[in-house]
Amino acid sequence: MSNIQQGLTIMVLGLSITFSALAIFIGIIVLLGRLFPAGEEPDSPSNDVADEPVVSHLGRDSTEEEIAAAITMALAYLHSYELCRSRLGEALEDGPGQWWTVGQVEGRSLHAAEVRPRS
Repeated sequence: MSNIQQGLTIMVLGLSITFSALAIFIGIIVLLGRLFPAGEEPDSPSNDVADEPVVSHLGRDSTEEEIAAAITMALAYLHSYELCRSRLGEALEDGPGQWWTVGQVEGRSLHAAEVRPRS
């Protein structure tokens, strides 16, 4: 069997296994959908409640609570900004670390001990 025939055989075998597994998964999903049908949607709520305006019945004690809420939101925003910022450039500017120099020293010692044939 040539390399091309062997490659085509392995390709066809892999694709057939993949698609048969997908077909089995689709069959399981269809079977579970028939065994456990989706429930009917509940009746729509009455329109009497939807016509009333939405008003907060909670009173505000002072502007200090509003200031505290604004500060909390600003701190949360800054915290999320710090989490999302990448420091990849800073790490690249530092240059190679100690592991790089240790690897070079070990590489030199192994390279120097190498036996070379005489010319």
